[in-house]
Amino acid sequence: MRKTFLTWIGLLAACPCLLAQAPAKVTPVEWSVRIANSEIARLADSLNWRPGGQARWSYTTGLLSLSLLKLAEPTSDPKYEAFAQDAIGSFITQDGKIKTYNPGKFELDDLNSGRVVLKLWQRTHAPRFRLAAALLRKQLDLQPRTPGGGFWHMKKFP
Repeated sequence: MRKTFLTWIGLLAACPCLLAQAPAKVTPVEWSVRIANSEIARLADSLNWRPGGQARWSYTTGLLSLSLLKLAEPTSDPKYEAFAQDAIGSFITQDGKIKTYNPGKFELDDLNSGRVVLKLWQRTHAPRFRLAAALLRKQLDLQPRTPGGGFWHMKKFP
């Protein structure tokens, strides 16, 4: 997924003519809808955790899910929120544990999906989302810090 996202960014950055030649009546939200629909069709449920599957709790899963949640607001299209909830929710057990998440790695990237967890808890009030958010928050309490007090990005880096 990251490769596709970066490809879109690269295309738009390298070829501003693509945007310049776009019909003037296409709004940013309409472009977002086109890209979101393309990604939903391409990815289907491949971001959803399942036993033996390849989906992982990751920065990019959180990034796409958060983007879709935000797109659900101006479009009032429930499919965007449903996709995000299915993807992120598939990792979270009823007791708030997160499949494939390893807090001992201390990777800040793993916390990005927490932004979606918080939004899903606000929208659904499902206890599992609150518990998962608390689990992610605990990582910040123990996260290694730089001498200046900032968070160390990943514990594995010297």
